[in-house]
Amino acid sequence: VVVGLFPAIEQLLVRNSARVLFELVLDPIAKIRKSSLEGLYPLIPYLRLTKPQTQSLLLCVNDIDYQVRLEACRLISRISLNDINTLKAFFATLISQLASMSRELNYRSQHDWKNRHAEILNRIECILKCLREFARHHKDLVLPMLIKYPDMVPHNMWDNDTNVHTFNAKKIGMRVIVESCGDRDAISYAFKRMWTSYNK
Repeated sequence: VVVGLFPAIEQLLVRNSARVLFELVLDPIAKIRKSSLEGLYPLIPYLRLTKPQTQSLLLCVNDIDYQVRLEACRLISRISLNDINTLKAFFATLISQLASMSRELNYRSQHDWKNRHAEILNRIECILKCLREFARHHKDLVLPMLIKYPDMVPHNMWDNDTNVHTFNAKKIGMRVIVESCGDRDAISYAFKRMWTSYNK
């Protein structure tokens, strides 16, 4: 994207290009879906996503093809939102993917398929990086979102795991989100107040 003397024309070109690419992110062919997401990567910071575009991205995070899922995560880390409900939908979808990967990792461990561990761990790392960058881009909205949706927060989020063989996706995902905002103390205090009031 080149910002020059004709910003209105350039914005129109960006929107039109993005519209075509978003039509292809749900194509039946996985390679086309992945290529479309890659094409959106330089455009996405300049877009204000429509509701259908948002839904398409959320569907891509749950795509049957893992390369499409990872490309969708990479793309999400660059978007900017100003709506708490949409923000929550993206976080919830990413944490759901994290949970899915952790279940697959546990299954492979039980069946001694250790040759696939590195592949699953790489996917988990990709999702965690996406959560981190997405949270950093929206740090002013994270606390209001979590206060509005306290059910997103595990009550033992700050506890250390005693069993190294377990992977609590929701807990780890939320810790990444909160700590990426650089405001853990304020958010932790707010959560303690909420849990105290709920448990009375």
